[in-house]
Order: sequence, then C-alpha cells, then structure tokens
Amino acid sequence: MATTTARIGAERISRRFGAVQALSDVTFSVTERTIHALLGENGAGKTTLIRALSGLDQPDDGWVISRGERVRFSGPREAFTSGIAVVQQELALSPNLTLLENLVLGTEPARAGVIDWRTARVRAEEIAESIGARIPWDRRAGDVEIGTQQQLEIIRCLYRGADTLILDEPSAVLAPAQIDRLLRLLTELREQGNTIILITHKLDEALRVADEVTVLRGGRVVTTQAAD
Repeated sequence: MATTTARIGAERISRRFGAVQALSDVTFSVTERTIHALLGENGAGKTTLIRALSGLDQPDDGWVISRGERVRFSGPREAFTSGIAVVQQELALSPNLTLLENLVLGTEPARAGVIDWRTARVRAEEIAESIGARIPWDRRAGDVEIGTQQQLEIIRCLYRGADTLILDEPSAVLAPAQIDRLLRLLTELREQGNTIILITHKLDEALRVADEVTVLRGGRVVTTQAAD
C-alpha cells in the first residue's frame, strides 16, 4: 500500500486574543498533492489559522506541521522558504505595472545587473501553460479583470518556488464564470504536484474540487472527512 505524507497541517494549535478564544486545540493535516478545503462561517477561526500556518502570527500553544515536522515559523519569509505561500483576498499587485513586471518584481533574473526579461518571460509562460492559465503579460495589472489578477498571484507564488498554496476565500470577489476557471485552475495545480488549502464558506465549491474537507466552528475542528 502506498504511503501518504502530511505536507502541512496543525497540531493542537490554540490562539487567544484577550477574552476571545480564536482557536482551541485545532488539529488537521493536508496530504501532499491534494486540495484540502477549510470550511467555516465568519468567525470560525479560518483567518487566525491561516496566519499561524503562514508565519504571520504565532499560536499560543501547538505546532504547525510542515513536511511531517513540527515547526513554528518566525515570519512569512520562513514559511515561504518552506514552500508555503498565501494568496490573500486583497491582491498585492501594482496596477501601473504590466503583469510580467508584477510577476518578477523582487525576484528578477539578472545578467550583469540587468533584468533578463526574456528568461523571465519564458519561465512565466511555462508555468502558466502547465496549469492552463492564459495571461496577457504585456497588459497593465489595473487593466485586466480580477480573475486574471488572481491567476497572476497564483503563478507568482509558483514562480518564486512555492509548492503549497493557501487561498483565502478566493471566489469572494469573482463572477460565476471566473469561479469556474478558478476551480479548474486549482485542479490543474494539484495535477502538477502542488498542495492546496482552500479557505471558503461555500460548501458547494469545496465539494467540487477538494479531496478532503475540514469544518471549523467557533475555533474548533468539527470534522475532517473525504469530500466524496
């Protein structure tokens, strides 16, 4: 029988803010190369859990699990070094730069101090093609639809070396046709060997693409089960 590996997860994580117990003894694990949906209403603890998994916040108790090891990330940079990246609802793109410029901003392949745009574009196009995304690289970010901007954020994470993506309510800002494209993209990401955590409060979306679903309520795990 083939063995599976927990790529990312939480072990008995708790977090309190004053009198509010945001997370209580949360444990779950995400098998590598799968899509795992974290399902819950507003206030369930999803955002607090994301912050712990991505190094944006430290839990009071418990551990983040990364590649089967207990860790506590000192910050998002350390989490990213481990291959974990977050795609937030508020996209961090510069509207006056082209999509290609946004992609390579801060990670430019350079020769003798000059940005090697040709190399950057070839690599960007390879990543986009591998997951079925069509990106108009020469258009400004502010001139394309939000769905394309979101795809670029995902590609940027892959471009910088991430293999585990946490998407925070990605469909909240999308039209129905854009949601369909997003869910197809997530499936392609999984097929390419990536691990996905999909944060959502929409059960129908979770069941369409997820391999497993964990339900949070009041800062606690209610259940984890196969999506089928």
